[in-house]
Amino acid sequence: MILPSYLDAAEQKKLVRWSLESQAREPNPTNLDIHYHIPREGLWNVYVQNPDSTILPKALDSDVVEEPSSGPRQLVNNTPASIDNFQTLAATPKPPPAPSPSAQPTTPSNLLTKLRWANIGWYYHWGTKQYDFSRGKAPIDKHLQFICKSAVASVNWSELYNGSEGVEWDKDEPEWKSWDSTYGE
Repeated sequence: MILPSYLDAAEQKKLVRWSLESQAREPNPTNLDIHYHIPREGLWNVYVQNPDSTILPKALDSDVVEEPSSGPRQLVNNTPASIDNFQTLAATPKPPPAPSPSAQPTTPSNLLTKLRWANIGWYYHWGTKQYDFSRGKAPIDKHLQFICKSAVASVNWSELYNGSEGVEWDKDEPEWKSWDSTYGE
């Protein structure tokens, strides 16, 4: 489902600002936390306070460092989660990946261009391509919840799933028929 222009330009700017100031910081991991000692206040806030400060790589003080790969990236092929294997998957240790040995001390402004994602809600472990349920769930900002719930409620699900009447569902009725009223509960 694509919702073109669902958020106007002002709301998009507000969401980007919130993402950088509030979400891309502890307790929410980012793609940079594995490799750098990102301050607790987050990369954006450090940049605003002192753009020329130095952020040190974790490889400088780590006993475990990522070995450079000579070939293509190894693909992860996980067993799909199910009710039967959830407890095993949830209990499987998901140690943090090793920091990159090639990371160099750098400035917040340089690292901001490398910021790709910040976790929201359940912690996702990119190394295993699974959620790490042992870490619990981080709180989700109320404004972000409102945006998501409003987007789901704005969709005419019966129009989207038109023609799916002949599909057999696991339950008596497909879940999408109540998403506009139950999403996020």
